[in-house]
Amino acid sequence: MHARVSTVRFQAGGEDEALHIFRDIMLPSASKQKGFKGALILKSDADPEEHIIISLWKTEEAMLESHAPEDLVPQLEPLEQLIAENKQGTYEVLLHME
Repeated sequence: MHARVSTVRFQAGGEDEALHIFRDIMLPSASKQKGFKGALILKSDADPEEHIIISLWKTEEAMLESHAPEDLVPQLEPLEQLIAENKQGTYEVLLHME
């Protein structure tokens, strides 16, 4: 299993709208893509402005091939204005327990 991990800071007052885009637009689309295994959105207790977004994929290939369908791209554009800072990386999942 592989994970795409983003550490994100939203613009002031943008958290609710950004979470709406992730929850109602991005994640339903991702769930239809080959190899999608789930996602988490975390908010830091120590720094409430910091969020971690994790998407899980069955294989590295599936993760690397994932993308937003063209018809969703216009709906995702507002997200760019809501994100003040974004650092992204990919990881191999060594342990996953449910």
